[in-house]
Amino acid sequence: MFETKSGLRTIATLLITAAISIAATTPAQAVTPYPKTVDYLSAQFIDGKYVVGFTPGKADFGMTLEAMLQLLAAGKDAKTQSKAVAYNLQNSAALGTWDSKVGTLYTPDKRLNVADAAKYLFTAAAFKLENSALVKSVLATVKTHIAKDGSVLTVPDNSVASSQNIYTSAWLVLALKALKQNVLAEKVAVNLTGFSVAKTGGFADSQTDATAGASPDATGLALQALGATRNLGSKAEETKKNLTTTSARSWLSKNAQADAAGKFFSSWGDWSANSTGYAAMGLKATGSNIAPYSKWLVSKISSADSGIQAGSWSAGAGNAYATIQGYVAMIGKSYLDLIK
Repeated sequence: MFETKSGLRTIATLLITAAISIAATTPAQAVTPYPKTVDYLSAQFIDGKYVVGFTPGKADFGMTLEAMLQLLAAGKDAKTQSKAVAYNLQNSAALGTWDSKVGTLYTPDKRLNVADAAKYLFTAAAFKLENSALVKSVLATVKTHIAKDGSVLTVPDNSVASSQNIYTSAWLVLALKALKQNVLAEKVAVNLTGFSVAKTGGFADSQTDATAGASPDATGLALQALGATRNLGSKAEETKKNLTTTSARSWLSKNAQADAAGKFFSSWGDWSANSTGYAAMGLKATGSNIAPYSKWLVSKISSADSGIQAGSWSAGAGNAYATIQGYVAMIGKSYLDLIK
């Protein structure tokens, strides 16, 4: 009996040891940060496909793509977002082609919306679709809209002056970097440095009207673009980008505000979750610890619906657009973290 019990003890010990070994080598399931906010954002999708923008009942392509990126940062991969991926990233008939010039990526007068095309390419790359025929086709079309000096054109003719805004150029840099088009990404990024507002060092919402003054939103996105191309250029190019980055970061530092919850940015005279989210992502992409901004964004989670409030005018309720642009920064990341 003693030997039998001893044998059983030995077997039990071996089983327990094996179980402990398996548990130690099995990665723990990632915990989704602020799951109720993620649920709020997921609920903004109509049938899981798209987000309605500022026009009632109408899908907003740009907002939808950013909402998808925010959910991706929360761990919602292509499988989880399968309807949105199929609807927005894999539907060539809906997106349009350079031959038809009719679709989501084209204006009514049949011009490519370079900003939306760039955001599409970045999102597709983040969802690991960079080798699809559709992505390659859109990339080829976008390339024809980049002038020799890195400026962005409204039509593929290098004699046409650029007329796109900071957001177009910045998203284009992010897209090209995500698709490993490093030489072209660097060219657009260097061109982008020329649009910083001389008096302040920040970036204005419109690169064709820099006298309007800088904004935290534009400055934050531009910084993400500059951060994405770090060490891709020549010594002279890196010097130029570094000086621009330093000036932009300095402008953000001077214009950041603080309260008991943390640090934030304002827009149009009111605190703004959107501006804080974009500015914080730019700071993160260029080396800052953005914990004070993340904590502030957390403080703006609505107790009523768990969405992120946009501003004081939100009256305590969550706002879809603020959540679409604030969640990534709230968890301490930037868009660059989605393409690593």
